[in-house]
Amino acid sequence: MKKQKIIKYTIGGLFLVSLITLFIPLIEIYKVKVSVADIIRIGFKSSDFLNGIGIMTTALEEYIAPYTWFFVLLMVLPCLEGAAIFLFSRPRVVSIMGIVGAVMNTIIAFLLLLKISNVLKAVNSALSLLGTATKLSFVPTILWIVIYGMILFLSVGLLLTPKIIPQKRNLTFQNDTYSMTHNTYPMAHDTYPMAPVNNVSDMNHNAIDFHGSIIGRSGTYNQKVFLLEKEKTAIFGSDERNCDVVIQDIEIQAKQCAVLYDEFYQEYRLLTEYKNSVFLKSGQPLGSNRTYSLPRGTVLYINNPKHIFELG
Repeated sequence: MKKQKIIKYTIGGLFLVSLITLFIPLIEIYKVKVSVADIIRIGFKSSDFLNGIGIMTTALEEYIAPYTWFFVLLMVLPCLEGAAIFLFSRPRVVSIMGIVGAVMNTIIAFLLLLKISNVLKAVNSALSLLGTATKLSFVPTILWIVIYGMILFLSVGLLLTPKIIPQKRNLTFQNDTYSMTHNTYPMAHDTYPMAPVNNVSDMNHNAIDFHGSIIGRSGTYNQKVFLLEKEKTAIFGSDERNCDVVIQDIEIQAKQCAVLYDEFYQEYRLLTEYKNSVFLKSGQPLGSNRTYSLPRGTVLYINNPKHIFELG
């Protein structure tokens, strides 16, 4: 999760860094250097730094004006994409946003660069008798390609990051009172005073290094807590050899579902194997071969209400 977090912020940062290229001189006219930001000013006729080059100012304003908003879009999009990635997006969404954003921004930039190049050729041809020439700098273009190449590389890598594969760990449920206040946990067959846990907020997670927990609300594990390990998946099912939470019920599959706690977002990832095998408290069934993001405190049951659990 830490690696995904670093990649997430790197992608968001690169989108914002790409704005630098829009302020690097792209055109040189009579030794006057013009950037994309200056072109936007020209398009809105709010620029006075080109007044000294006469006909060139008029030509640029005439050719550039119809495309001004596309240049504005090229400046606004990286800001929005970077902000969205920083504030709202999950790693998988970040990867998709990164790929789409990089491709879309680069296409817009390439088309605008092509337009500018054609405009400069036309202007140079018209003013060739005066010995006037404009130069196009490739420095911002190369920098743009490098930055968006990195965004694309990181985004694809994040998208292709494999899911955590559930593994058996021989963990057991713990008695609520003891497990929430001690560093060494008893096995399920040990006896300690039991105290009901009425709400997930009643649990003292500060007493331990919390990596998620599953609270039994009915059935075999009623009023007991299953403590998850860091970045480890807990498997629910009837197979004692391969499941962490073993449910002895003829209707329960060998591997029914799996749960992982996402410490970065402080929520749970529920991976379902079969349709209508896991239900929310409301009775809503969850689909098969799906991954759900569920907040802490979510109550669900496995197969039927005899096996109710709460995500602590």
